[in-house]
Amino acid sequence: YGLDEDSFWSDVGRRLRDHSRQFGLTHRQAALGLFKSRIRTESLLRRKLSPPGNECAHEIPNSLAVA
Repeated sequence: YGLDEDSFWSDVGRRLRDHSRQFGLTHRQAALGLFKSRIRTESLLRRKLSPPGNECAHEIPNSLAVA
């Protein structure tokens, strides 16, 4: 579609911020930490296939942090 990834995430971040301001949700958005530099994610397949108690989560760079 001719849109590079950085531009895409920048647009998503702008739209999320605009939406939260429009509907008075900036405090909620801040509590969620959507724009932190790193986020915690899970490997759902690994969680499903691994025995209980195995760690399946890890931190990754958050594309919204630079948005």
